[in-house]
Parts: sequence; structure tokens; C-alpha cells
Amino acid sequence: MISIRTTSLLASYLIAASLGIVEVTAAHAQTTSPSFDCVTAGKADEVTICSNDQLAENDKLTTAAFGQAKQLNRKAAVATAKSFLRKRSACGSDVDCIAKAQSQALLDFDALGATVSASGSTGTVSAPIAVEATKTGRVKPSPAAQQVPPNPWPDAFARRDFKLGMSLQEFKRTPFPDKDKDAGAFSVCSDEARSKDSGYETAQLFSDVFQKSGMIKCAFFFTDSDTSMVFDAGLGLADTMVSTEFYFLPDDSLTPRLFWIQTSGPADMAGVLVPVMVKAYGEPQHTVEVWQNQAGGKFDNDVYVWTSPSSQITLKHFGSRNTVFDLKHTLKPLDEKFARILDQQNVEAAKKL
Repeated sequence: MISIRTTSLLASYLIAASLGIVEVTAAHAQTTSPSFDCVTAGKADEVTICSNDQLAENDKLTTAAFGQAKQLNRKAAVATAKSFLRKRSACGSDVDCIAKAQSQALLDFDALGATVSASGSTGTVSAPIAVEATKTGRVKPSPAAQQVPPNPWPDAFARRDFKLGMSLQEFKRTPFPDKDKDAGAFSVCSDEARSKDSGYETAQLFSDVFQKSGMIKCAFFFTDSDTSMVFDAGLGLADTMVSTEFYFLPDDSLTPRLFWIQTSGPADMAGVLVPVMVKAYGEPQHTVEVWQNQAGGKFDNDVYVWTSPSSQITLKHFGSRNTVFDLKHTLKPLDEKFARILDQQNVEAAKKL
């Protein structure tokens, strides 16, 4: 088993193609040893793992998951492992931070095809490791039902099977609903290493402002069987596949939740969508605003708004161009939080003028 300990060690293992078992010698009095040698542990995160049974068990799971993912997609697995190691190292001796980094790593390796269960054996991937700090500084597995709290906004609007307020974990485990259109479609999110690969640009966050806010962006893709090239899959809207992007923001418990769904398509679809959406959501608030193109031309832009206590749907006949419509689902509490984050970032930026 290869130890996921440090980037340099990982690189040396890969270069040497050493797939043998790494002998572990515990440096502390504990019943569970991690996948690396605690005698030589020097960094704060390594020492903390060596002194904590649950973190040590988590380490073995992430190492096993890395090994499996590497066999399926070596480049993506190595990139994911390096990203994980940087995040874990930044935690220092923070037990909860390390545990969360390990949990996210398991999800990322899972997305690459790893099948490591909570017991460390192969099979169906269980829910990610969730931990809670105790007074002794040790951590223990949380009950599965408590790992990710349920959606706090059950009245929120949804786009197909993707409800505003759902967790990122739930999103990644929700099957693509349009298998009849793109049977092999799959999701990729900006927190995954492969989102940086060619073809996955729609899943990337190009704005530093968005990245600093903790936002995560996801989209669906498919691989063309003839060319092996990756293309956007979109998502069905009234029987038409249109561009759809999903944005997540951490709630107060730091659980990334879906707060913004951005959809766009041919502008002439807007007239067809309105009566269909009226059937689904009732009569909207209808206003007309002025839309102006770069040449100075002005057009009446119909805007339709549906609201629930926690969410809103806004449909604009013209979006970024007068050839596409703009459909936006937003979760009010997190959308307001995002606005506050942007405002604070603007305040900080203004100090540097």
C-alpha cells in the first residue's frame, strides 16, 4: 500500500513504481497505525494523525482509495492526492480540519472510481467519513444520518432532480436524469482535480472572487465514443438539452449546498417556457426592463419571477446576449450570504486603491 504522506514521498513512490506494502511502526501508544511510518513523522499533521486512532484509520482509507483511483486514472488520482496533501498539511494539528480533508479526499477518489468502504475493503463506497471532536481531542465516526444534515430548506425550488439547498455530496451521488439523451453523462466539480483537464472548462471557477468565497461549481459532461473528446452534456429543460451550471456555497456548518443554478438556451425558447412554468409554479411577477446590446440597440426584455419562502426563479427573455434566455434558480439565504461576501471583498479591495 502506498502511503499518502507528503508530496515528495508520493512522487518518489510513483517514480519507483513501488507497489509493495509500506511497513508501519507506531511512534505513539495507539491501537491503530496510519499507512506511513510514525517514527519519521515530522510535520504537524503527520504527528497528529499518528496520535489519533480515527485519523490513522482515515489515513489508511484515503491511501487505499488513492491506490484504486490511480489504477483507473493515474494523472487525475495523483493530482487529487497532491491537492489533498496540501490541504491536510495546511491543517497543522487541527484534528477536525484533518478529518474533513480526509473525508473530502475519499469523495474525490470515489469520483475517480475508487471503491473503498468504511472498513477499508473494496466494494460499494460508504458515506464519507464524518467525525466530531470530543473533549479529549480524539475523534469518532458520526452516525451516518448525522454526516450531512438534511436540506434546511425543503420548500426550495428544484431544477429536475437537483433541489436548491441539497449538499454537494448528495449532488455528486444523484444520477444524471437524462440518460436517454446522454447515457454516459457524468458530473465534474471545481473541487476535483480533473476539472483542470481539457474539456472540463465549464466546471472551472475562473474568478478569484468566487474561489475565495468558498464556492464550488459543477456541470455535466460526456465523452464522445468516436473521438474520446469531452463535451458539455447540459440538462433537459422542457425536452430540450440546454447549458446548466450548478454553484455551491458553504452554509453555517461548512456544508457546501446548492444555492444557484444557471441555465441558458435559445432566446426563442422563453416564450414556450413561460406557460409551462406557470403550470408548475403558478403565475409569476412579470416586469419589462430595457436590454441594451454593445452597439447601443435597446430592446424590451420580459422578466418573470417566481418565489417561495426560501428561493426564487428568474426567467429573462434575453440574457448575456439577445439570442439566449437566462434562467436562474437561487436560494435566498445563501445568495444573500454570497452578496455579503462579495461586498466584504470589495471593501478589502477598496483599501488597496
